[in-house]
Amino acid sequence: MWSKFYRMSQPDTKSNQHRALPGTRIIVLLSVLLLASFFLNWTVWDTSKISGYHFPTGDFFAVGETKFGLANPVPELNVANNIFWLIPVLALITAVLAFLKKGNVLLPVIAGILTLSLATVFVLFTDLLVMLGAVKSVTAALMPFFYLAVVTAVLLILVTLWRRNMFLAIVALLIGPFATWAAFAFVTNQEMNKTFEGTESLKPDYTVNALDLIKEVTANDTASSRKYRDKIVEVNGRITTIENANDSTINLQMADTTTGSYIVFPFYNKTLSQVKTLQEGDSVSIKGAFTGSMYSEILETTIINFERNTLNKQNK
Repeated sequence: MWSKFYRMSQPDTKSNQHRALPGTRIIVLLSVLLLASFFLNWTVWDTSKISGYHFPTGDFFAVGETKFGLANPVPELNVANNIFWLIPVLALITAVLAFLKKGNVLLPVIAGILTLSLATVFVLFTDLLVMLGAVKSVTAALMPFFYLAVVTAVLLILVTLWRRNMFLAIVALLIGPFATWAAFAFVTNQEMNKTFEGTESLKPDYTVNALDLIKEVTANDTASSRKYRDKIVEVNGRITTIENANDSTINLQMADTTTGSYIVFPFYNKTLSQVKTLQEGDSVSIKGAFTGSMYSEILETTIINFERNTLNKQNK
């Protein structure tokens, strides 16, 4: 299959140039749009604006960790993320070659595949933030330039490949998102299985009341983060909200009804059965790892995040 890409990537002769370039102006336009959209705002997480280029720079996961407690699960691959710099580079080269009427198939296709892969990362990571209660919804977080990048990448692949080989066009459209989703699912599953192991048997570093913890964090989030970060904390309180994020995730919230600030405890996979019978208003004791807090200027509330949660007991 890739040998076909290589043969098609070679400059076309004058006799078949028109067939190779169904519309040089279209390819130039699409390449320029892809190049520009990479540096524009793709999503907004609370008040943080994230662009496509923030992923290879490392700012993507830096914001996720500092504001929401979601760090890069595979920091060893940070260097590999630089591959996404090829998106603007290949888009620029494609635009120049098309303008000069020198056909090339491989470069725009790779740029399109990488763009669709990166877009998939944005969707999946934003969905995790939704599960944590930090973002309202994926569609609300994604900005118009995200959709522009996706549509441009799809059109660039189709315009380049459709008349040559329909099968390769379909493969090119699907391979990036599918491979990214599979890798993301594998890493997420590994992390969940690893972090949940032994949580039930761990002795908590602190035992607190939910309302007291909320007041402590809102009074001084810096000091509370230093105190509780990655510590196992047993939190006692009343469930104010139960949110079924999806079939594999349930978020329990304990809120201060006066201020609206709340603690969110996601339960996944192995621990999901522990909380399925709970109801809003139940008093429970939950043990988990404090991962940080964030202040939402939009909601004017503080959200405190926990991970590796297990139901310690249901209080009567």
